[in-house]
Amino acid sequence: SEEARLGLSGPEVIETAHGVEEFDSSDRSLVWRTTGGKHRFILGDAQNLVRDDIADFRQATLEALEKLRQQSSAEIGLRLQELESEQALLSQRLKSFGKLHEPREIWHKMGIDQPEKIALMEADEVKDWLRKLRTP
Repeated sequence: SEEARLGLSGPEVIETAHGVEEFDSSDRSLVWRTTGGKHRFILGDAQNLVRDDIADFRQATLEALEKLRQQSSAEIGLRLQELESEQALLSQRLKSFGKLHEPREIWHKMGIDQPEKIALMEADEVKDWLRKLRTP
């Protein structure tokens, strides 16, 4: 959900390690834009985005479990090819966005004309919008 934050280090840790000029942990909207569920979903780091609602989390969990149940044991787990593919994706992302400092800059470079509107979108709106953006 938008309220979820995904990351290995929290905002305060990043600020301590790199300085407030690099990442101001007191800027709550920056923290949400950078580590929040919408940004992670837009980048492809999260497979789903739901409203911050228990029923929505439950439904998404049931759907994910059903999808997993339908997979064969050979399809489950990490393989070298998948790891190499993920590494290539991360390398390309760094090449494309490494000099940008703000998620809205990344979203704009991804082709989003008005990235400031994403903060006001609900989860379903973001998913619909991304689907349209990625469909040729």
